[in-house]
Amino acid sequence: QTVLLKTFDVREPGSTYNHLKRMRYRVSWTQMNVRGNWAYVEEFIDILGLANAKPASSPGVSGNRRRNEDDRKLDVEAAGKYRTRVGCLMFYALDRADIQCEVSLVVSGLREPTERDTQALKRSVRYLMGTKDVVNDIRKTHGATKEAIELNGYSDSDWATDELTRKSQSPCEIMCGNALMCSCSRRQAACALSS
Repeated sequence: QTVLLKTFDVREPGSTYNHLKRMRYRVSWTQMNVRGNWAYVEEFIDILGLANAKPASSPGVSGNRRRNEDDRKLDVEAAGKYRTRVGCLMFYALDRADIQCEVSLVVSGLREPTERDTQALKRSVRYLMGTKDVVNDIRKTHGATKEAIELNGYSDSDWATDELTRKSQSPCEIMCGNALMCSCSRRQAACALSS
């Protein structure tokens, strides 16, 4: 263990450290918890004036996905601030599979952000307020060896819930044993004409 610690800068169990702007807590030699940098969310809460807001129970609601042609567009200054906040939220979402779909939908409004997009952004941040202790738990699967590591991929589609564009949202997750290694949520390029 001493050689391992010196050679690869592996931390002792019980230590907390930051790496790649993520907080890592070494639970044991075979388990680690990874959490995104909470400072980003605290900044959102402050900038959006949500300090006294009630946490949301889900990252989004179906009403936020219905974009209308007559939604009020943000002025140039507000649109710039919106884009900056969404960029930070995109980085934070790399560690949170539970908000990636909603963040992807919020990103779709970057070109011409509207009041509805701002409300969706606020809802996502309110959801994060109530789930700030969520971590990605990475641990060695019992009985796993270097020769037998199990990788699984999962994907799905929401069948064109965006009523304006008729495009579907597709999430994807890659698991190594029981640990989430990679996840994303993307809008499909093709429009769904029927199911």
